[in-house]
Amino acid sequence: MKIITNNHKRPLMHYHELSEEDQKFYDYAKESEFFSYRGQMYCLADFILIDWLGEKWQAYYGNSFFSGIVMRYAREYYHDNTYDIDYDFIVCGLYLS
Repeated sequence: MKIITNNHKRPLMHYHELSEEDQKFYDYAKESEFFSYRGQMYCLADFILIDWLGEKWQAYYGNSFFSGIVMRYAREYYHDNTYDIDYDFIVCGLYLS
């Protein structure tokens, strides 16, 4: 499996921060968080948790049988190779198989 990412942090948004059009589309997930990736809005509630990609990625959303989006919460790394998780931002990647 190939994963393409630029490792940029993307801010998480709440329902009230979405455009009217996106609010209508995501009416079922008012309590969830959202983010924009490659020009499209995604809802965290639509992602499936994974553990088969190790510690690097936490969840995925399949757009087809062969591709989709992987995500993880952003990390703030320190000099001693430890890190803290920043729950206000995520990092995304495109997976291809």
